[in-house]
Amino acid sequence: MKYIRDPIYEYIEISDEEARLIDTPLLQRLRHISQNGPARLVYPSLLGTRFEHTLGVAHVASKMLESLLDESHYDDPAVIGDFLRLARSELDQCLGFGWHPRAGQDAIGNEVKNFLRKIIRHAAFFHDVGHICLSHTLETALQVILRNMGAQSLWMAPADLKTHELVGVELVRSMPNLPIDPLVKRGALLILLATGNAAVNSRWIGADGTETNLANSAFGTLRSILVGAFDADRTDYLERDGNLSASGFGAFDITRFIESLRLIQREGGDEANLKFQALPTVKALSALESTLIERYKLYKWVYFHHKVVLFGELAYRTGLELLEPYCRASLFEAQIQPEGIEALRNRIPRALIDAGQDIPPLLVLPANGQNGYRRMNKEFFFPADSIYLDDSWFSARLRARETPSRFISISRKALVLRSQVCAAIWKEYNGFISFTNEIPGEHNAPWRVRDRMIEAAIVQEWIRAPWRNLRRADAALDAWQGVFAQRFEGALAEMEIVRNLQLIPIGHCNNWNLIGSLNELEIIKRDGNVEGLMRSSPILRQLSGIPDDVPYFLFFIGEDEGILELKRMLRAPDRAIFANEVRLRLWNTFQQMLRDRDRQISGPMIESLLKPY
Repeated sequence: MKYIRDPIYEYIEISDEEARLIDTPLLQRLRHISQNGPARLVYPSLLGTRFEHTLGVAHVASKMLESLLDESHYDDPAVIGDFLRLARSELDQCLGFGWHPRAGQDAIGNEVKNFLRKIIRHAAFFHDVGHICLSHTLETALQVILRNMGAQSLWMAPADLKTHELVGVELVRSMPNLPIDPLVKRGALLILLATGNAAVNSRWIGADGTETNLANSAFGTLRSILVGAFDADRTDYLERDGNLSASGFGAFDITRFIESLRLIQREGGDEANLKFQALPTVKALSALESTLIERYKLYKWVYFHHKVVLFGELAYRTGLELLEPYCRASLFEAQIQPEGIEALRNRIPRALIDAGQDIPPLLVLPANGQNGYRRMNKEFFFPADSIYLDDSWFSARLRARETPSRFISISRKALVLRSQVCAAIWKEYNGFISFTNEIPGEHNAPWRVRDRMIEAAIVQEWIRAPWRNLRRADAALDAWQGVFAQRFEGALAEMEIVRNLQLIPIGHCNNWNLIGSLNELEIIKRDGNVEGLMRSSPILRQLSGIPDDVPYFLFFIGEDEGILELKRMLRAPDRAIFANEVRLRLWNTFQQMLRDRDRQISGPMIESLLKPY
């Protein structure tokens, strides 16, 4: 056993077997991938990496599981026995584990507990290995590139795809020589794959004669501990990012929260519900409230700080330009596998739950004009003669580009030297609201403008679903984004202030996406029944009523002199009329664009596509 010092938990225990896995390139690459991308340019101490976050998630996940399976926490611990019997049956089916026929029930139960602890810790070790440079910032770029290349996810539906999860599973699956028990490796992968968003479903008939889906199996219960409403992943990054950013946010009573977790059994279980679910009790209500409030604060003032958003957008666009040729050259193997895509897709569900079969490839590139596919190339992430695909890769290519585009040239100044190459029209929501309230002749302007700005925005990839829907409806929409920027630049060029400047509209949807839907969260009452968390918490009911307070960010980028002049003009007290004129021209540009759009896409169609957001 080894002990690793940690600023959040003091010590994290690591077994000798886990230490051997941690020392492989698969995990060590995470030391060089920042947890929060370019946010360190705004919060200098926010230097955490995916590596220590991964260790923290493994620590918290195992503590959560121990709490859930502690009989002293229950008035009637029979639910634990029921869960362990289900887990034993599914481990037999999916892993071919096998139990000693003469072992007593207590011995088998303890063996099942120990094995579940092993696989959830290894799932935690694997859950972020698919990240590339700058974590989520460039994950969005990789997702766009995969879509442009025509790559196919054979497990998660494309609209629900979290690229780093699928890439991570592919990396682990394609590495047969990892220093890990093959059964533990397979069990960890099944936890990561037990998602309700799967494009195909693995089903089997359980010992009780009922049909089971992988997503609502015991593996699904373990996944909900790792990635769910109240999970180990969020628990760690809230505390860790709040601590490192020195923002004062993110702290809550982790021990109270973990000790309150209980297993409940759902009747039957279906594709939408786990058979066994981990929920907190009402005794930890204060800790739950703190969790959600602190998450809200971190998102609002750290992750969605206007300059963090800007640097993220610059890094995303730069990464898209730098990554695409590299991905097209080597992300997938040159050799074509002869099996057809549909044949591969059809055998995946059975292969996942049959211990006698290897897990097939889940991310592939169809062979052009041929019946076959190319597998993902693990050497893409760990090239033998070059830099691993981490933050060092991005930094080296950003600095070494001999003939950069104008955008990358400006982006380099911002991301490397933090030069003043950007100016924001609004930095606070109140400023945005004040502007919209002053628009002549407009009623309920803030809401109208917000909705229209979302339409016009070039947004971060994790909230691009409305754009994807609109693109399916109108292929010309991509061009419309550029047309808006050009028209607004043209309108301001008449005022001779935007020479050599470029407009970057960045939009975020409603603020409640920051912490998830409160209406879906549940809690165990004192009488053992389950009810919605909102019914138990007046403070969360009030918080859920807060209006959208993550503004639409509108930036100009350009050379230092032009940006400084623009800032001076916008801020100078004697230039207030000038600033209002800039914003009025912005509104007029929106109005003109909307008139053009309404001729092509009806308002009701747009509203229906954007309604969930």
